[in-house]
Amino acid sequence: MGKAKPRLKLNSKLRALVKEFSDWWETSSKALDAANAVREPLYHYTDTAGLIGVLDNRQLWFTHIQHLNDPSELQFGARIAAEMLEDQAERGNDAAKMFCDMAKRTLTLGSEVLGFYVASFSRARDDLGQWRAYGDNARGVSIGFAPKLFQIQYRTNLGLNEKTILAPVIYANRDDDHRDAIGRALEIAMRGVRDATSPEEGFEFFRELSTLLAVPIFSYSMSAKDPAYENEREVRLLLSNDLDRLAPVLSSRARGSRLVPFIKSPLPVPLRQAIAGIVVGPAAGKLAKGAVQSLLRRHKISPDIVEVSRIPYVAH
Repeated sequence: MGKAKPRLKLNSKLRALVKEFSDWWETSSKALDAANAVREPLYHYTDTAGLIGVLDNRQLWFTHIQHLNDPSELQFGARIAAEMLEDQAERGNDAAKMFCDMAKRTLTLGSEVLGFYVASFSRARDDLGQWRAYGDNARGVSIGFAPKLFQIQYRTNLGLNEKTILAPVIYANRDDDHRDAIGRALEIAMRGVRDATSPEEGFEFFRELSTLLAVPIFSYSMSAKDPAYENEREVRLLLSNDLDRLAPVLSSRARGSRLVPFIKSPLPVPLRQAIAGIVVGPAAGKLAKGAVQSLLRRHKISPDIVEVSRIPYVAH
């Protein structure tokens, strides 16, 4: 087979326009990170095996988004963005239609060639619904992770499985966010039409810009969820990249008869700084608190951070 043709290099005016959108998203991302800064512990509901795994391995596990409890995640937000692009294409000129069609194809292709992984936490430390759904029917634990764990750092030496985005879940669609990103990209695209020196350069400009547009679209989509889950008060760490790049760090675990893809990510701070508290489930039994305390002592973590849920509940 012959070598793939090198991508056309854009002229300085088009490169500046691409950078304009890239800079907007970088600034927006940093502003969102600052606004979403975690100041209180966030809680992860799990069974006792999950607790042992966190302590022994000093890892967080990021699960593929399609294996979470809401099967419509990601597609819901991406579908809204695609519909907006279709609407803009119908109302715009030929150049606008070309860009919007390309951006829509990029979203479709992105969902096929990108992997999206999530680690979920809650602002609610002792919630019956989450005990039932995620905490082994209230026999497990709620692990409180310290705010330091969620400090987003813009460093270039982070490993592939450490590069994450913090995102509180919005329990609604994110129409306004999608509309803003699409509107900005389309406006920049139309400004660039007159600066392209050839149809081929114009095509490459649209391709690069539509690829950049996919980043905020998918980021917004990964942090939107059906309002039925609002009681979870979820905050997420998001991890995404090309499937080929993620392949070396992927693992799988069994859930019934299904294989669930996940990524192991090392805790960014020492274990004793990461664990702020542990709540034992209301149906865990009288010996559970002491057993968890013994486990913490083995890891040189104070047993005083363990408490028992105050919710009256008997598991059946």
